[in-house]
This record gives sequence, structure tokens and C-alpha cells, in this order.
Amino acid sequence: MIIYIITFAITILLTYIVQKNEKKSIYKNICIILIVFIPSFIGGMRDFTIGTDVLIYGKDFFEQAVHSSSFTYYQSVVQTDIGYAILNFIISRFTSNVNIFFLILQLIINGLMFATIYDNKKKVPMWFSMLIYLTVYYCRTYNYIRQSIALAIVLYSTKYIEQDKLKKYILCILVAELFHPTAIFAISLYLLKYIANSKHRTLYEGIILLAVIGVTLNISNVLKVLYQMGIVPERYYAYTYRFVNTTGGYSFIDVIYRVIWIIIYMIFGKKLRREESINNCYGMCLWLDLIFFFCRTKLVYADRISLYFGYTTILFIPKMIEKVSNNRKGNANIIYFISCIIFIVYWYMKFIVYGSSEVYPYTSSILGI
Repeated sequence: MIIYIITFAITILLTYIVQKNEKKSIYKNICIILIVFIPSFIGGMRDFTIGTDVLIYGKDFFEQAVHSSSFTYYQSVVQTDIGYAILNFIISRFTSNVNIFFLILQLIINGLMFATIYDNKKKVPMWFSMLIYLTVYYCRTYNYIRQSIALAIVLYSTKYIEQDKLKKYILCILVAELFHPTAIFAISLYLLKYIANSKHRTLYEGIILLAVIGVTLNISNVLKVLYQMGIVPERYYAYTYRFVNTTGGYSFIDVIYRVIWIIIYMIFGKKLRREESINNCYGMCLWLDLIFFFCRTKLVYADRISLYFGYTTILFIPKMIEKVSNNRKGNANIIYFISCIIFIVYWYMKFIVYGSSEVYPYTSSILGI
């Protein structure tokens, strides 16, 4: 556990230093490199037992790429998402070391995450956004290998929602879908922004929430329709349909964690919406994250969809905390301290106590841990 704590502490501290130093300098650039490299190095050097699906989508797929003479043959064997297959094959032309492959994957994911946080440095405390990412989502990247790349691309592309650049956003979603087909659900983020600016916003939001609940209750029929429309590939439909009406369960800590931020948004949402229309979009994401998370009672892997909405909290929760503290230094320090405790406790309970994603205890034969 200590390796995670040290990694998180150093990364967050360096992120704080970067935001405080506004001028470009070699010192600042070194800090940025370390922010991306340190968590990536720890993730890359892990043993092949760290991460639930690491042996299948990580080690086995890459080793198959190493031993494949052509991409066509490789894709015919693994039959995985084309973007992930291309990435595997390209890296396999330069190295046969699986840990180097993991390192490169982590550099891509963490690089995109930092770039997203850095783009929002004038809106949110970067160190706090980094804390949210590390405690809530970083450990999942050890397990959700393909989807973590898609999620990082989607979150990075949210800037195009704020800039009303639909074509660029759609392009990013298409790229993300090459790594995991669930990225198609991220299209809804752009729609939510327009709903946020509608004079009938409350009505539309109610319709959306009811529609999502309806999807949850009729997930088997929805999957069948999406498959017939060609949105869900055959291999995913056949795989996913086996788990319809099979509960994945959910931990009490996940429910409490999500409800906390929804309550805060209900109290301060009006003020946040006045400041930026995108905030209402992110507010809806809090609800959709919770609802899709509860879809696990009908479909064991439904929480994979909720992640596209949950990831926006990396940018939105810091805004809510700023509003709660009312920009007064005394209150801010106390509230940020309590918020940090919430995230640390969540990480400890989720990944250490409950063993989510099988990332604890961390071991690395390379690092001698």
C-alpha cells in the first residue's frame, strides 16, 4: 500500500508546484515529465498478477502481437478492438518486453489525463483534480486497460464540448471507440450541454433520467436493438448478453461516494450553472453515473458505461468544492481537507479493503517489491 501512497503524494505535490509556477521553465517541464512518468512507471513495472484482466488483454494479447508476422494475422487471432490491436502491434515491433508495453500504455493514459487537467488549470486546482483521478480512477487503469485509453481520450475531448466544436469532439469519440466500443455513450455528453441551455432544461433532464431508468429495466431488449442497429459488435453482444439479468452487486462505499456529490450539486447547482453552462452538463453526469452504476443489478458490467459520466467529476468536483468553500481561505482549507479525506477513504475501502480491480497488494519483481 505504501507504494501507492508515495506515488500519489509525489504526483500531487508536483502538480501543485506546476500550477504555482505559471512561467515556462526547465524546472516546470521536468515536473510535468515526472507527473506523467512516476505513476506510469509504477503501473508499467507491476507484476502480471496486478489487475484483473491484465493476463488476457495485457500480457497475452501483446505476446501474441510479438509472435505475429503481420497485423492481419494478429487481428484474426485476437479479434480485439482495432485501435488497441494496432497499438499492440506497433509497440511489438520495437520491444518484446510486456512491462515496456504496460509503461507505454500508462504514459498514454496518464499523459492525456494530465493534459486535460492542465487545460483546466484556470478553472480548477490542478492538484485536487489529480487527487481525484489517482484515488478514484488510476488503479482501475491496471484492469480496464483498453477502456482506460478510451476514457482518457473522451475526458480530454470535453474541451471541444465547451468550445462548441462538434466535429472535433465526434472525431475524438470515434478514435476512443477504436479502443473500446462503449465510448459511443460519450456522445450524450455533447447533447447534455445543449439541454443545459434550453429553457425547458428541467423537463428534458427529467425525461433523460426516466429514459435511462427505463433502459436499466429493459437492458436485454436495448442490447438486442443496439446489436441489430450495428452499434454493438457481435462479439460484444454475444459476450454481454450472457450477463443480462445477472447482478454484479455494488458496494455501499460506492453509493455513499456518489450520493455525497449529488447532494452538494443539488445545493449549489444553481450557482454553478450561472457561472458556466457546461456545469449543468457535468451535474447531469453525476446522476447518470449513479443510475448506470445501479444498472449492475441488471447487467454485471453496466458500470463500464457509468465511467464516461463519472470521469467528468475529475473536472467538476473541484468546482463544487470551490463553491462550497465560498472562496474564503479559512473555510476552503477545512473543506478541502474533509474532501481529501473522503477520497482517501474511498480509495482505501474500494481498492485495499474490497480488493477492486485486484491491484492490492502491489508487487513488482522488477522493482523488488
